[in-house]
Amino acid sequence: MTLDEKLTKGMKRVVGLHSLLDGYEHADYDGKAAVLSRFPDRAALSRDGISEIDAELHGYGNDVDKYKLMQGILGSGQERIRPDYEANLDEILAGVTEKLNKDLEGAENPLDAVSRIAYAFSPLVGRKNPTQEEANSLLREELSEEYGVTFRNVKADNPLNYKGRLLSIGARSLVLNYLKEEKDKDDKVSYTVDADKLKKDIKENPIMGSILYLVEKPKKESEEGK
Repeated sequence: MTLDEKLTKGMKRVVGLHSLLDGYEHADYDGKAAVLSRFPDRAALSRDGISEIDAELHGYGNDVDKYKLMQGILGSGQERIRPDYEANLDEILAGVTEKLNKDLEGAENPLDAVSRIAYAFSPLVGRKNPTQEEANSLLREELSEEYGVTFRNVKADNPLNYKGRLLSIGARSLVLNYLKEEKDKDDKVSYTVDADKLKKDIKENPIMGSILYLVEKPKKESEEGK
């Protein structure tokens, strides 16, 4: 059974708005401008609404007020879909668990399992820029693993170079909250997602459930997994 088109459309809308707000929060001037140009089209409920939202956004003089307006529209969008979303929660959960459990088939260890489904949780992690201290820590950890000795003093040249790794770590940490390890009678280990815990969390957070339901594995990862 597939979800109603109206609900799917609403879920796609809030996922898109969430992504834009996350980008706006952590972007530089050019990045913020790009979000502002895209937000009205994504947020509008009618064609007339595009110009109306655009005019309202540009009527504010600072980033904080613009962000609050966009955040409010996202919040109302989430509440708009909530009744249908909750009515179809079991179907949404089934779609999420089926997809993730299929990805987990054949995982050889916890690290392998986490890496297989981290892509699904990445959109839930704020794309913030690493601080100098965080970048230093990531560089030292990387060098320590590579050379087998502890690095304590080196510093990262550009913290932005570690943004992707920080995002990956955040996504993998989220995965661990929902990963279950099971053994059969022959002590063979397999991995699945904890459906009960996931259901509780996505019920409370329609944006999370919408992201996990709609997200697709990056094409490169899909091809490598064949």
